[in-house]
Amino acid sequence: MKEMIFRPFLLYIGFNDPHRCPSNPEYGSFCEMFGNGQRGKGVIQDWTPQYYTPEDVEVPYFVPDTPAAREDIAKQYTVINRMDQGIESWLPRLHRALHASAGCKKHPMESG
Repeated sequence: MKEMIFRPFLLYIGFNDPHRCPSNPEYGSFCEMFGNGQRGKGVIQDWTPQYYTPEDVEVPYFVPDTPAAREDIAKQYTVINRMDQGIESWLPRLHRALHASAGCKKHPMESG
């Protein structure tokens, strides 16, 4: 049997989740309702929506603790959770594809 040779590679997957959604306001200000299964919102198969309320969030010291800020942060927590679940859904597949012997590292980065 021929031995498999693993070469380094880069897999780049871009998520729009933690950004505002100005072009589709029907999905919410952070598109937090996109893919949630409600009528007209679509379905993301690998996502189990987890919603956060303004009371659930921690407001950073540099952001004024206002109801509007808490609402925004709660919506952002929701979409970041969707992104986390998206990453969790493809990591096992990637590991299986690499036979778990090549190793895998993820490096989150912010574009802006």
